[in-house]
Amino acid sequence: STLRRYIDRQYLDCRNIDLPQTVRFPYTKTSPNTRRKRINIEFLVNRTYQDYQDYSHSTNRTILQLDTVIGSIKDTKCLLTLYEPHTKFQWGYITHKTASSVNHVLSDLVQTLQTNHQLFFDCLLTDNGAEFQSLPQLETTDEGEILLRVFYCDPYSSFQKGGCERNHSLIRYVIRKGESLDFVSQDEVNELFSHINSQKRKSLSGKTPFQAFFERFHFFPSDFIPVFEVQPSKIKLKK
Repeated sequence: STLRRYIDRQYLDCRNIDLPQTVRFPYTKTSPNTRRKRINIEFLVNRTYQDYQDYSHSTNRTILQLDTVIGSIKDTKCLLTLYEPHTKFQWGYITHKTASSVNHVLSDLVQTLQTNHQLFFDCLLTDNGAEFQSLPQLETTDEGEILLRVFYCDPYSSFQKGGCERNHSLIRYVIRKGESLDFVSQDEVNELFSHINSQKRKSLSGKTPFQAFFERFHFFPSDFIPVFEVQPSKIKLKK
């Protein structure tokens, strides 16, 4: 983003017309009133990125990286994405941009996986968005049993969950930046991630995220979310 700003201000020889991604989208200036709200700093105690590094290095942990894809700034809904970095498997849910809505989606997921003895992750890593401030409520059961841990990246450090961020570029082939998500259905989202996870990846030695997930966790992700493998000849990632 820094390089794009430098190019836009003509600090460099390159121009916006040389950047295919830049010229596809209209420029909109963000006002201070529309900037994303940050999490309450009290929730970061023992949940910083340094705490995450200490926790994840202590033993073999399975982490889910969380993020939200925003459509129009006026939208009431967003796309909550979940990404497993070892297998590059990602899926998502259309939900309201509130902490309670995000928690409701994740609580249902955790409960479903736990009931079927398939809770394959024990750690959530996300950014400082206000929609994630209630995630610590998911760490323990009503009986006090620890289910998982929640950690937050440092401010303005999205690279700390870079896999999730990079995979969003595939989403943007279909859902362009600035397009409203209020009218996108969950079925459309499931279809999108079915195609994304059916693509073979060089970083996975030619396997798809579906195949890598099954090899690592020994069950199909389709068992708990309605995302299915697509034949290579039928993969489509464009409007």
